[in-house]
Amino acid sequence: MTETRRRANAKQRVLEALVAYRVRTNVELLTVCFRYGSRIHELRREGHVIQTQALGGGLYEYRYLGQTTTPELPFGCG
Repeated sequence: MTETRRRANAKQRVLEALVAYRVRTNVELLTVCFRYGSRIHELRREGHVIQTQALGGGLYEYRYLGQTTTPELPFGCG
């Protein structure tokens, strides 16, 4: 399996976890994908709205709010 395909699969797993539960913590997302933060960044660039809230003690909550119709443009474009 190529690196691109692995990343796409991991991104899909993170998205499915967020959509299924709407709210997940960083500890829960670690069981889905080790580099979940990178996958969340990619999802946000594709137009998914994911809110992050610090809960304290190194615990964060990620809340999936849906998808916008216009994805974010890469830096320097537009």
